[in-house]
Amino acid sequence: MGAHLIFSYPQTTRPGELDQTLLGILPTIQGAKIPYSAVPLDSQLPHEVLRRQLHRIVEKTSGRIILGGFSLGGLLSVEVAATLPVQALVCLGFPFHARGAPLERRGLNALREVSVPTLVIQGTRDPYGSYGEVRGYLPLPLGVAIQWLKDGNHRFLPRKRSKITIDTHLASAGEATLRFIHGQA
Repeated sequence: MGAHLIFSYPQTTRPGELDQTLLGILPTIQGAKIPYSAVPLDSQLPHEVLRRQLHRIVEKTSGRIILGGFSLGGLLSVEVAATLPVQALVCLGFPFHARGAPLERRGLNALREVSVPTLVIQGTRDPYGSYGEVRGYLPLPLGVAIQWLKDGNHRFLPRKRSKITIDTHLASAGEATLRFIHGQA
């Protein structure tokens, strides 16, 4: 049986709408016919409630499970991975630290405990963990790989002067996710 991607994200749009970053990579996932579930998270709820929500969804899913998410969704996925039957993790815009507080490293500390293959896709200008900051955190665990998106911010948006488009970054993120999922087969 193939992999099932369970992908969570903070609900910052109207209920029922998908996050734009997730929407950007879905065509690649859908084109490869990989089953997925998109799980909005109410970021106003305590993290323990959100972790239980992810537990319930994973427990109802059969087959090989790849858990992941954007931002808070990625952090919570990393935090619950040790307690669930997941084969791998995919994190987009991972919060290595709190915004503006690089010494508050909750995300980094959680990532260091991961025991399954993990892909982090990160913009080099992400305020929750830029290229320069994350380089200072090395080494990361052996199974953690980072795919950098040049000049991308937390949602992978590059500056106009970079001559890179958001569509290029989203396509790259989708392709990297697909390669990673196929590598876990």
